[in-house]
Order: sequence, then C-alpha cells, then structure tokens
Amino acid sequence: MAAVAKPQDFFLGVRDFFAVLVPGATFLLLLPEKSLAVAGFGRSGLALLGVVIAAYLVGSVASAAGAALDHVVDPLLASRRFRDRFGATLRRRQDLAERLQAELLGQCGDPLAGAEGRETVKDFWWTYLRLNSAEAMTELDRIEGTQKLFRSLVAVFLALALIAFPPTAAWMHPSLAAGHRFATGHYLAFAAVSAVLYAAARSSFLHALYRLAAACCIRRDPPPPPGGGP
Repeated sequence: MAAVAKPQDFFLGVRDFFAVLVPGATFLLLLPEKSLAVAGFGRSGLALLGVVIAAYLVGSVASAAGAALDHVVDPLLASRRFRDRFGATLRRRQDLAERLQAELLGQCGDPLAGAEGRETVKDFWWTYLRLNSAEAMTELDRIEGTQKLFRSLVAVFLALALIAFPPTAAWMHPSLAAGHRFATGHYLAFAAVSAVLYAAARSSFLHALYRLAAACCIRRDPPPPPGGGP
C-alpha cells in the first residue's frame, strides 16, 4: 500500500524544485567564487548540504519577491488591449469557464447561491481540478513549475545586477565586489528575458486551466438517443 504523506513530512514537489531550488542554486553559482569560499562552502559533504540549504533559503526569498510580478503580469493579461490583440482565445475560454462555474454552483442549491462572485474563476477551477482530476493537475503543475521558475529568476537576476553594480559593490565584502561572471547590464537583460518568458508561461497556464475545466465538465456517458430509446 502506498505511503500517505503526513503534515509533518517534508515533501519537495516539482513546483518547489523549479520555483525555489533551481533559482537559489542559480544565484549561488553566479556569485563570485571567492564569496562562496568566504561563506565556508567547500567540497565536504557537510558544506554541500549547506549549499543545498542556502539555495533553498535564497530561492524561497526569490520566489516571495518574484510574486510581486503577478500584480504586473495578471492585469496585463486581463487588459482589453492585450485580449483584443493577442488573447481572444483566452477570453473565450475564460468566458466558458465562468459559465461552467456558475452552472456547477447553481446545482448545489441555496448554500452556494451566488458563490461564483466570491472568488475568481481561476481560483475556483484550480481548486476544482485539484480535487477531481489528478491528470489535469499533473499538466498544470508542470506549467506552473515553469512559470514560477522564470518568476523567481527575475528576482535572482535583479539581485545579481544590484550586487554587480560598481557603486553598490564598493560597499560590500571584497569577495562580492570583484570577480562577477557577468556585468550589471547582462543581468538586467537576463531579468527582462525571464520576465517575458514568465508572462508567456502565465498565459499558457491560464489557457490550460480553462481548457481542462471545460474538458472536465464533458459528460462521460453519451446522451440518451432521441425518443428515449435504448
């Protein structure tokens, strides 16, 4: 029998790996080599464990900081100008998902009457699919892991750009003031590319969410033939 995860168990999922560990490791790898030596990260097993822990902590901070990008990207994807030029299909899929949400909640009777206005259609279907379709969540988790990777990388590259900026580096430890692998301009360019890729992955996630929501509502049994025959 498969083991059941308990609340106290530590579980690192694919989203945590891409959104936290990979960006954190990227930050540490792009720091000047001397800075890691000063921090005591050598080649021993204990030091490598320290690197993993440091990557996780740095990645957690980058993920939290990168979440601010949602307040820029989400309004952009929802804007009329974007929808008219690039997002007509997304708009149609969201409209269908909203109608299906209202229909499902309407079948629940008075306790949930009007509940569709209390949460966004995205949040509703995210919860619904997580509870009802493991196959759909596998695809959504994959896409979400990708988008959160790029979102965290935006914060990582901006932090590296600040560290590599000469006036800022002058106030830091000598190990951080010299020996950078890239210049500030390069890190800013990496951050800009990551932001564009994040917006594209965010749009792809919404497309997949609403498409899977509609697919999940398709009746599994064929409709009865006209006239009520067999």
